[in-house]
Amino acid sequence: MYQSPNIKLHELTQKDTSILDFLKNIALDGFWELEPSFPFQGSLSSSFCKALGYTEKELHLNIASWQSCIASENLQDALDYFTSIQNNTQSKGAKTIRFTHKDGSPVWMQLQGHLLKGIDDSPNCIAVSLTNVTEREQTIRNQQRKIQHYKHVTTGTDIGTWEHNVQTRTVNFNEQWAAILGYTLEEIGEVNDRTWQKFAHPDDVAKSTQLYDDHVRGKSEFYVNETRMKHKEGHWVWVLDKGKVVSHTLDGQPEWIAGSHQDITERKNIQFQVTHLKDLLEKSNEAAKIGTWDVDLTTGKVYWSNVTCKIHEVETSYIPVLEAGINFFKEGESRDLITKVFTNAIEKGKKYDIELQIITAKNNEKWVRAIGIPVMEDGKCIRVYGLFQDIDEKTKAIKRVSQQEELFRNTFHDLSVGLALVGIDGKWLKVNNGLTKILGYTRTELYEKTFQDITHPDDLNIDLENVTELLNLKKRRYQMEKRYLHKNGNVIWAHLSVSIVLNDAGDPIHFVSQITDITEKKNAENKINKLLLVTKGQNERLLNFAHIVSHNLRSHSGNFSMLLNLIDEEAKEATTNEFYPLLREASNSLEETVGHLNQIVNMNTHINDRLEPLKLKDTILKTLTNVKSLLIKSDFTIINEVPDNTIVRAIPAYLESILLNLITNAIKYSSPERKSCLTIKTITKKRKVTVQFIDNGIGINLDLYGDKVFGMYKTFHYNKDAKGIGLFIAKNQIEAMGGEISVESEVNKGSIFSASFMS
Repeated sequence: MYQSPNIKLHELTQKDTSILDFLKNIALDGFWELEPSFPFQGSLSSSFCKALGYTEKELHLNIASWQSCIASENLQDALDYFTSIQNNTQSKGAKTIRFTHKDGSPVWMQLQGHLLKGIDDSPNCIAVSLTNVTEREQTIRNQQRKIQHYKHVTTGTDIGTWEHNVQTRTVNFNEQWAAILGYTLEEIGEVNDRTWQKFAHPDDVAKSTQLYDDHVRGKSEFYVNETRMKHKEGHWVWVLDKGKVVSHTLDGQPEWIAGSHQDITERKNIQFQVTHLKDLLEKSNEAAKIGTWDVDLTTGKVYWSNVTCKIHEVETSYIPVLEAGINFFKEGESRDLITKVFTNAIEKGKKYDIELQIITAKNNEKWVRAIGIPVMEDGKCIRVYGLFQDIDEKTKAIKRVSQQEELFRNTFHDLSVGLALVGIDGKWLKVNNGLTKILGYTRTELYEKTFQDITHPDDLNIDLENVTELLNLKKRRYQMEKRYLHKNGNVIWAHLSVSIVLNDAGDPIHFVSQITDITEKKNAENKINKLLLVTKGQNERLLNFAHIVSHNLRSHSGNFSMLLNLIDEEAKEATTNEFYPLLREASNSLEETVGHLNQIVNMNTHINDRLEPLKLKDTILKTLTNVKSLLIKSDFTIINEVPDNTIVRAIPAYLESILLNLITNAIKYSSPERKSCLTIKTITKKRKVTVQFIDNGIGINLDLYGDKVFGMYKTFHYNKDAKGIGLFIAKNQIEAMGGEISVESEVNKGSIFSASFMS
């Protein structure tokens, strides 16, 4: 026979005093007393009715009262839960059930059931405490929606993803996971939980396995590892491998682990140059616990559970007092708030559930959740008890996510480059300020258009071909240069980068586009190309003019010289005329000038001659043979330090002419104050050979003549043999072969001429 609740509880509490503690510490938002058998008829507390927006009168205490408040999809879960308690298979576990508020909104309650036995040890009733966990459940669901959103966004990036079922050993990779290693999923073939080892660096396998196993066993909050994997082309790719257990089996064992792969090769290469590898294993903190507390206002005694002590970072033997407990809360907003709500609990009987900060005994700042429930007797509060939860990690994580979301929103809108989300039909879904500035349209105007509407007609087809390949999943992204039509009608050149975003089913949902204005760059390129065409034409005309002038001068000077020769042979008496020597000198000078001009014209003519690999030392020895008599006459020493195997690419006649000019210059401008010498050496770097001619001659004043050294007909010393043409010709010959020449010099100390050639 079912007994009255008051009689039954009286009997049970006489036998088991822990029942009172259970009722005091857990039954925060409702209490049921149910028969220990189906259909679990019983009574519901007024606090439960109030939590659902009903009065006790509205919720008649009958067999269907609690069943009618439960969401239909959770009813069987509740019945199964009570059945398990009835059968002693579930004595202390909690169950979260969704109820329906009077106004239709969902209310989540955490049920904690306990089978109570009578004096004869037979099942007497099931006591059920209920705690309103709606805020927690809504937070979890909001986070799950955010995770799903970020997963969609991640699909459109360069991040690979993986999933591993620890129980079935099933493994799933996305296409980008394979692409990081240079493969497609089709090329990798069938996968399992050992597939990754085929690509892993042998030295990293043990560490990766250990870190992964530690996470599976609950030793770490996340699996995080930087490891090397072998690319299809044979090199090693550094990957940031992250993962986390995201679901558990019914018996609490890890089930699915989800993670990501990100190519960090570039970052690692830089990191190796400046620092040692850091330990990437993140030590997990102990999961958040819920502690209890109790203040007896009659006796003034304060009780903290062991978990509450741990949250405050005090010893479990710590004896708290009310004032000291209040002073743990951070001075300012937190302390003022706890003082206010605790006072309201005592004076007005109002319970509270707040989040605020404490400063622990070890001076650490923590976010906590404090729940307080006043106990009133004859209109006076005699006791306040409640829960104390460490929510530091959760709160800070939520704040970080909020800050990151705000940062992303600000970054998206404030970037100078254009960023947009584009629908698969081409409509603009979301655009930033940078894009509106580039195209001249407002957001509202763009949202009424498609990208096709403002694409230059000549670029539309190739753009649409790329879009089609994305939609057919033939590729995940593309880049191109294209033209847009500005609102004012101008053509805007842009660099376009587009990635596709897929949903969970692998279907395209939208595109992520980055648009960079390169109009100025394109205009500059066009201007340069036009100038090059003009310059090329002018150069060709100048070359033709040089050929004509050289040919005509050579003809006239030849005729002039021939006439003088005829006078020498046929009219010798005319040679005694005082003007004849002047004519002969003028003729010789003209022939010499024409010869110089011919050399310069011939240089431009032979620029396209094929460069040959020449042994530099052999050419130098050949040149020294040609000037041997001059060396002996001048008592001049040449030190040839050029290695036997030095090869330069040059036109043979040009190389001989350059060497002859630089060597004879050193002899010609030697110093009479010391034993003269010239050292020839080479410096080889990459694909260039620099030949240095180092002399101890009279030197050149570069402050006066630095910009004229290689000019035509420029001389800087009073040497009767100086013509001012040798260095000019040498410079033009070197540059015609793709090289360069420079000089360092100091008066009365010597000069260093450096000529570079391709090797």
